[in-house]
Amino acid sequence: MTGGHATTAGIKFQCEVGAWFGAHILSERAPLGLHGSLPVALKLEVLSPVDDIVVFTQDDANWYINVKAEVPVSSLSNSRFSMVIDQFVRQVLDGVDVGTSKGSPRKWNNDLDRLVLAVRAGGSAPLIDGLSPVIQRLADGATRFQMDLLTNEKEKTAFNAFYAQANYHWTRHAGTKPTETEILNLLACVRLLEIDTVGAGSSGGDKHAGVDGRLGTRFEGI
Repeated sequence: MTGGHATTAGIKFQCEVGAWFGAHILSERAPLGLHGSLPVALKLEVLSPVDDIVVFTQDDANWYINVKAEVPVSSLSNSRFSMVIDQFVRQVLDGVDVGTSKGSPRKWNNDLDRLVLAVRAGGSAPLIDGLSPVIQRLADGATRFQMDLLTNEKEKTAFNAFYAQANYHWTRHAGTKPTETEILNLLACVRLLEIDTVGAGSSGGDKHAGVDGRLGTRFEGI
């Protein structure tokens, strides 16, 4: 596939993800996994570290959406995974830089704001299967040290890669190493979203019918 074709495919998928959130806005439905907040507006291609999509909500939260067709887990600094974590770290450090539905820019709020990685369904299984259970436990209020959050090799691999990347990029941008609490708080703000835009619609079903409602993994399709 040429670079031009890849770029066109990426833009198309970004628009599909934007349409998915737009459908929730129009139907006044809150996507599962995003603390029940109602989305009220969105922008594409914003001037933020996470620049693909930002969704504004009724209760002053912002959801920053990073759209990638596929993201393999990697410890390499030039990988797609590293680029995603770099943008997530910078977004938290910069705060809500584009304003909110109710006001001007402010500091990042771990209780409200979310970092969403949207990928095509089925293309990032090691990341989804490894990291989403850890996110689930953090969302449920887990406060244990990092190794207590991990129950199998998939989780250890994905979490250790996330931890190393977050530590590296936070230190690079902030000038100081993050604490374990800061990294876990960062991860707790992350949601992983699988969007299935191929196949489901052709059988007469919902275009996103293959997307289930597990927190941190596959949000419910509209």
